[in-house]
Amino acid sequence: MSLPSRLIVECPLCHASYQQEAVRALGETTAGKLFHCSCGTCGRSMMALMRENTGYVSTIGLVTDQTVNDAIRLADRTPISADECIGAHVLLEGESQDFLELLQK
Repeated sequence: MSLPSRLIVECPLCHASYQQEAVRALGETTAGKLFHCSCGTCGRSMMALMRENTGYVSTIGLVTDQTVNDAIRLADRTPISADECIGAHVLLEGESQDFLELLQK
C-alpha cells in the first residue's frame, strides 16, 4: 500500500502539513484504504478512508481521539451490535443518577 502523501497532506483542523511519518497505512478492504493521521502541530488525529473509483479518488475523514496504536489494536475487534448499543442506552437511562454520582466521586 503506497503512502497517500499527495492526497492526505494537511490537518483538517489547523491546516498544518502532516509529516510523512505521521500518516500511517492501517489496512485495505473492499471499502478502500484506511489511514491514521496525527498532527504534530495541534495534536489531533484523523482516520481517513481513501476510495479509488473509475477515474477518481475520494477521501473521507473522521476526527478521532484514537492514537495510531489504538487504531491498530482495535482494528480486528468485533463491531458493537445494535442490540448492545440499545442495551447500553437503556442501562444508562435507567441508572443515570447512580452513574452521575459515581462519576462525581
